[in-house]
Amino acid sequence: MPKPASLLILCLGAGLPATAQDIQPFRAQEVKPYSGQEVKPSRPQEVKPYRAPEPAAVQPGPSPRRESPAPAPASSAFFGTFGLAVPGVAYSWDNHATQTRTSVVAAGTLTKSSLRVNPDGTYEWNSAWDGRLIRGRWVSHRDGILLQNGQERKDWVMGRLPNPSGAAVVYLYDGNYMTYHGTPKPGGR
Repeated sequence: MPKPASLLILCLGAGLPATAQDIQPFRAQEVKPYSGQEVKPSRPQEVKPYRAPEPAAVQPGPSPRRESPAPAPASSAFFGTFGLAVPGVAYSWDNHATQTRTSVVAAGTLTKSSLRVNPDGTYEWNSAWDGRLIRGRWVSHRDGILLQNGQERKDWVMGRLPNPSGAAVVYLYDGNYMTYHGTPKPGGR
């Protein structure tokens, strides 16, 4: 039996009968150099920085919740100083594939924020979130009052929560996800 290497040489030699007369040398064509166009220098031009047009005066945007055409006057329950807290939350969901229920409880937190609402249409919000005292104006809203340009430069709805004790417990809502609960501070009215 022939060895694999000799078999390969036998196959190659049998399929390519070539003689020196059959081999033609490669003849390259002459390469002509590229001649580019003449480049003329351009005159420098003054470049001015882009200036955006001045924005138009900003009108108060829509409230986080739909406003009614004629909101009722604000209740005196909204006037005074309130300590603010982020409420806790509890929720659960069912996983039907594993036949389990998962419950989550997240504790709320007291903040160092406080809010004073005055009957003259102004407010002062000592915001722990923004780290500054925010002074602004409020307007009547169908759910209570709307604090314009408050924390995070958002409009916040201030409404009243039901409270069996009769104390004025309020909520603040930014129209997205953030909520505060407020309770009157002693001597804050």
